[in-house]
Amino acid sequence: MTYQYSQRVPESDEDPVGNILKVAGSPSVISFAGGLPAPELFPIAALKKVTNEVFDQSGRQALQYSAAIGHPGLRQQIVKRMGREGVDTQIENVMITTGSQ
Repeated sequence: MTYQYSQRVPESDEDPVGNILKVAGSPSVISFAGGLPAPELFPIAALKKVTNEVFDQSGRQALQYSAAIGHPGLRQQIVKRMGREGVDTQIENVMITTGSQ
């Protein structure tokens, strides 16, 4: 299969973000560029618990596409959490985004 790309797409296999992450992943490097959180801080048990709860309660909806600014239920939960942290906001001020690329 042959792919045809716009003339504006560079003819390069270079991956600048991937290159940064390779260097940033080294234990001898403290990088402020790559955005690699400390894996030991990932709340695995809590994420498993809440993921199971979401799938049990509304799995089909959770896996379906939603509004471009994010699922309203998740946005509302973020508003509640921000309120517990002392931040007064509304759902209209919350947008869910993904990744860096």
